[in-house]
Amino acid sequence: MSEITVANIRRAKGDLRISGLAYMAFGIWEILKVAIEIGTGIIDPFGYAGLEQYDVKVVFLSALFSLFSISAIILALHFYVGFSSLRYSKDPTTSKRFLNLAMLLVLYYVVEIPYLFYTMFTLDQRVNDTTIASIMFELTSLFILINVISSGRILKKSVEKASGET
Repeated sequence: MSEITVANIRRAKGDLRISGLAYMAFGIWEILKVAIEIGTGIIDPFGYAGLEQYDVKVVFLSALFSLFSISAIILALHFYVGFSSLRYSKDPTTSKRFLNLAMLLVLYYVVEIPYLFYTMFTLDQRVNDTTIASIMFELTSLFILINVISSGRILKKSVEKASGET
């Protein structure tokens, strides 16, 4: 095995490890962000529905159920990609399906980021710190996913090349 191939494998494994951990941390932050936005009233799911008067218990239970549902989905996606990239960095013969999910999430971010800019400049008519932080967060998540995908492909090609040389 050549030194370049060994270096590529080592670099790709390190990138996958770091990116996987970062994406899981961003999943936890995403849940905290949603909880803070709902708790402080930045996001009002009932205001979007046009409801003006409603029972406090119904609002609380509905918001709590929505928070747990959204959080479970977000955390599951982040942790699946994160743990799979960690597992793949340790053993490149494991499943590569997480790369397909990462590609779908990249497409989601590619659609979401322009929408955030659109809402920031046309619908809200104001630029606040929360919107800018959300855009920065989404851009960072996008770059992490792109790093996961590229490192996964580099690792796959390098391992195939190394196994072909023996």
